[in-house]
Amino acid sequence: MKIYIVGVGGVGGYFGGMLAKPNLDVTFVARGENYEALKENGLIVKSVAGNFEVKPAQVIKNISEIKSPDLIIFSVKTYDTEEVARQLAPVVNENTIILTFQNGVDNDTQIKKFVGNAQVYPGVFYIITAKTSPGIIEQTGGSRKL
Repeated sequence: MKIYIVGVGGVGGYFGGMLAKPNLDVTFVARGENYEALKENGLIVKSVAGNFEVKPAQVIKNISEIKSPDLIIFSVKTYDTEEVARQLAPVVNENTIILTFQNGVDNDTQIKKFVGNAQVYPGVFYIITAKTSPGIIEQTGGSRKL
């Protein structure tokens, strides 16, 4: 299964790291300093349940580099939803599942407007987490559940 994490902030970074930890095929889509940190140092997760690193981390800069995705964890800021959904449209297929974990409501509906050929589902997360610096995620509370 090919998993892509689109939005490597607190939520995407934490849950993407948890999926990558047991050596699942997880690729992070990141930009700027976050991309550079992940490429050079991997992903560092500091958690109340125990710290860990994903090193090396599979990371790409552009959504257009996504190839044959089975699952996409969509965790960008709500104001970026439309632009990211437009970019995903040409790289997904009818077998792709997109799970959106974002603040706000109706994000799945917004994504479906642009990504008609994939399965899109809303998600809920129960976690207190943040990207404290490029490539570093700190989880400080919550039940750590999706």
